Amino acid sequence: MPNYEKQCKELLLDDVVEIAVFEDADIEWSHPKCIRVIETNIALPIPAFVLSMREGDHIYLSDTPVMEIETETKVYGKSYQYKLTATSLYNIKDMDEDVSAVEGKDVAFMLTRYNGTKEIVCPLKDSSDIKYKVSGDNPAKGSIEITCQSRSPLITIKR
Repeated sequence: MPNYEKQCKELLLDDVVEIAVFEDADIEWSHPKCIRVIETNIALPIPAFVLSMREGDHIYLSDTPVMEIETETKVYGKSYQYKLTATSLYNIKDMDEDVSAVEGKDVAFMLTRYNGTKEIVCPLKDSSDIKYKVSGDNPAKGSIEITCQSRSPLITIKR
């Protein structure tokens, strides 16, 4: 019987300045989704919405987002389960509309780091989910959780 390995880690994304969320169908991936990729040079469409650490931007993140990555080694190779959580969102007046536009669809998310590095998650078909809620005590504040599965680790986008 094969030996399957499962690992889970949680990352505090304290060097991320922006999280862009895209409808996966709008992205022209340069590779088949079933293969493992580390780097790509894809051109990206306009995001469905952007979460930013820069105050004054459309949707402002006041706390550091967290990402859990569960890696599982199977017969066909590794699979990755991503769970991105941002708990303190402000300026969310259009967030319901933004999330509704991609709800029930596969989404990819891209992290932009302080040094300009961009990394994207390439989701497998029918593996994405977005949960969004408004804070009960403050309707201008909310939280979001994005999950998806992939065959690749975070993919660096070449400049």
